[in-house]
Amino acid sequence: MSSFLRLFLCGLSICILYNIHMEYKDFIRSRISSLRNANNISARSLSLDLGMSSEYINQVESGRLNPSLEFIVIFCDHFKISIGEFFDQTVEYPLSLNPLIENLKKLNTEKLDSISNIVKHLVE
Repeated sequence: MSSFLRLFLCGLSICILYNIHMEYKDFIRSRISSLRNANNISARSLSLDLGMSSEYINQVESGRLNPSLEFIVIFCDHFKISIGEFFDQTVEYPLSLNPLIENLKKLNTEKLDSISNIVKHLVE
């Protein structure tokens, strides 16, 4: 492989990784904001509740600061969601979904079938 081709592929790989990073950065900012707003909590109040400086959430949501992994763990614990649920882009409202799933686990097969039919009609 020529050095030009290697350099081109390396540059392409860096561009792809950068784009992935930016997508996740935007997703994380958006997810924090939507979960906070869904609970009617101000950015300042949430920052203080999580033991951060009063401006921490504002800085994360505006993109001036990247949240640490430790912050994401604390954030998820505060909202009682798993890290997997936080990053699951297919679930827009994990806070609403979790209690529903817990209640569904308590139902027998007949009731689950009834609920399933209702949900099928709702999403059609």
